[in-house]
Formats: sequence, C-alpha cells, structure tokens
Amino acid sequence: MMAVHLGRKRNVYHGWWMVLAGASVSTYVTGVFYWSFGAFFDPILATFGWSRTVASTGYAMHRLVGGVLGPFIGRLLDRLGPRPLMLGGLGLLGAGYLVMATTRSLPMFYIAFLVISVGLAAGTFNTLYVSVANWFTRRRGRALGILTLGGALGGLLAPAIVWLIEHFGWRWAVAIAGLGVWVVGFPAAMVMRRRPEDGQVHEGGVSTTPAAGIQPNVQVPKEPVWTTRQLMRSRPFWFLSLGLGIEGFMTSALFLHQIPGLVGFGLTPVGAAMIVTLSTLLSIPGRLAGGLLADLVDKRLVMTGAYLLQSLGGLVFAGVHTWWQAVTFATLVGIGFGVAEPTRTATVADYFGRRSLGAVLGTMSAVTAVTGVAGPVAAGWLADQTGNYRVAFLVLSLISLVSVPWFLLMGRPVGAWQSRN
Repeated sequence: MMAVHLGRKRNVYHGWWMVLAGASVSTYVTGVFYWSFGAFFDPILATFGWSRTVASTGYAMHRLVGGVLGPFIGRLLDRLGPRPLMLGGLGLLGAGYLVMATTRSLPMFYIAFLVISVGLAAGTFNTLYVSVANWFTRRRGRALGILTLGGALGGLLAPAIVWLIEHFGWRWAVAIAGLGVWVVGFPAAMVMRRRPEDGQVHEGGVSTTPAAGIQPNVQVPKEPVWTTRQLMRSRPFWFLSLGLGIEGFMTSALFLHQIPGLVGFGLTPVGAAMIVTLSTLLSIPGRLAGGLLADLVDKRLVMTGAYLLQSLGGLVFAGVHTWWQAVTFATLVGIGFGVAEPTRTATVADYFGRRSLGAVLGTMSAVTAVTGVAGPVAAGWLADQTGNYRVAFLVLSLISLVSVPWFLLMGRPVGAWQSRN
C-alpha cells in the first residue's frame, strides 16, 4: 500500500494573530473608556448638576461588577475559550454606551454603567490577557508586552474624543464610541482561540493544522488546575492580590479623574488630553521593556520598580502647577504603568500555570475590586470637599506606596510550567 505524506502547512503561529487582534480591541477600549472617559466627566456633570462623588460611583461600578463576576467569568474562559465571551461582552459594552448616550436620569446612568461593566468584565482585558498567555510559554512576557501596546496606543484617542465632544456634544461622542466597539471588536473576537492544544503545536514558531482524524503533535508543559480553596491558602496569591489592591487606590482614581484634575490645575481640556496621550505613548517603551524583562529577570523586582514609579507619579500629579510638572507626572506614570502591564499577567502565569489562569485572575479581581471601587469615589468625594484634586491624590498616592514591598514577599514560583522553560 502506497504511503501518503501528509506534510505540514507552515505559516505564522496563530498566537501572534491573537496578539494583533487583542491589541486592536485593547487600543480601542482603553482609548474610549479608561483614557478618555474623564473627558466626558465634566460635560455630564454640567448637564445634570451631579456631584463628583455621585458620578464617580457610576464609573467605579465596573470594578465592583468585575470583582463579583471575575471568578465566574474566569472559569467560563478556561472552559469555553475567549470567542463567546468576547462576542457577548463586546456586544454589551457597545450597548451600554448607547444607553448612556440617551440617559436622562441618575438611575439610567447607573444602568448604563452596569451594562458597560458586565461587557468589560466578559469581553476585554482579563479575557485578552489569559487568551494570549495560554498560547505562549517561552515568549509569554514578550507576547503580553506587545498585546498591552494597545493600551498605550489607546491614549491617542483622547484628543479625538475631546474634539467630538466640543463639536457634537457628549451624547453623540458617547454614541459614536459605542458603535466603534462593535466595528473593532466583533472581527477581532473571531480570531481568538482557546489553547494551542486544540489544534496547533505550542509556540513552535509555526502552526500545525492536522489532517482529519490525525491527532496533533501537542508539546505542552504539564500544569496544575487550581481550586479556589487552594488559592485561598496560597501565599503568592495573597501577597500579589493585596499589593495590586493597595496600589489600585491611586491608579483606579487616576483613570477617571486625571483629565478633570488637570483642567482644574489650569490646563485646557485639549491640553489635559494631550498629557494623557503623552503618558500612554511613554508607556510604549515601558511595555516593551516590561515584556522583555519579564522573560529575563525576577518579575518581583520588575513589578516593584513599576509600581514605585506609578506611586511617585501620583505624588507629582497632586502638585501639578506647570506644564513641566504635568510632563513629569506623565513620564513616571506612563513608564511605570507600561512596565507593570505585561509583567503582572506573566507573573500570575509563572506562579499558577495556564490551565487555571482565567480563574486565578478572576478570583484576584474579586480581591482587588474593593480598592478599585473606593479609589475613584474617594477622589471624587475629596475633590467635592476641598474644591480640587490635590489632597485626594496626595492621600491616594501615599497609600499606593504601601503596596511596593508586597511584591518582594511572594516567594519564588515552583513548577515546570514557568515561562522561563
């Protein structure tokens, strides 16, 4: 009987296409939500006359919802893969923006944020990070570093959002942003896959599409599956979660309040948006460096340095009076945030492996949700009481400094699944 050679089709490893698709979603969503929602803040307050505390509560809802849903979504992600979660989540995210564009009352504003929050939790960041981390082992830090470049490029949308608000009003700007979620997100979601074990050689530089009935040659490290009870007894889980949670007081507030804060310090709305853009652009070398360093040196040291820079940047923000001080703030926070982004997920994967990565990050988000909610609300309340954001960010930045030593106390990861293999 004549032997049939079933050769292998060589092309670009599919994990890199997922990095590109994920980066496009990250660019857009961070641009219209994290980096630019502060531009909507003052116009919405002017329309309805709400206090900063009340409006901040709506924004902070996304961290609360993410924390509550995180463990559930994480386990669904480990079981089903990213595509169904991204399609559903991005559908809700765009719909939430459209609801917000038509809001006429505070309850409707909160409902819009509830829908947005569910969409963000299911369809964006943890889902993207877990999906990419699952496809890489040796180059995991670099792949995550490239993925998180989307978060930096998203800052380029801040001036565009300010322009839309000034020319068409905040309602039209919100509606356009919501429609854009669908235009960018749905095609990207179709690129996503669960794990390379489902049909590709793991990080071999090429993809392998097996013929029908042929078992693919899967080369994957053996990894554990973590239960919630095991996580609750894990020292690295608690030290990492508490460190991220304490640091989150300042950074979660900064996402919402940096544009109105800079405007209150004397910058124009366009000038404040440009500072945000500068910060995100400066995070690009930080993300690339963080991804590389995460593959080469002790990740605990990398995270410690990154969060120290962010905390110092928050202290500078509290004292901004001139453009140069604003630029210094943007430099410290931009580089620190950039280094931290890929390193954080790579660290979790090192300590807990890939098979439970969604569940671990979801459970971790539940732990850190408290400070993610408290930070924006506390900053809004202090600004209402004092008339500006200086005291708010002085207090929150000093709190975030407490997080820095926690990352050094995690101990070393143990397991054959570590990304240095």
